[in-house]
Amino acid sequence: DEVLAKKSKDKLVSDLPCCRWFSRGWTLQELIAPRELVFY
Repeated sequence: DEVLAKKSKDKLVSDLPCCRWFSRGWTLQELIAPRELVFY
């Protein structure tokens, strides 16, 4: 889910609970690791 900086503060606050990051618990690895890794 993308949050745009141009949105009003009230709109951002109301949209946050709908964001996928708030839908379940996340592990540290999921939060900081990229979705895809490419090994060379």
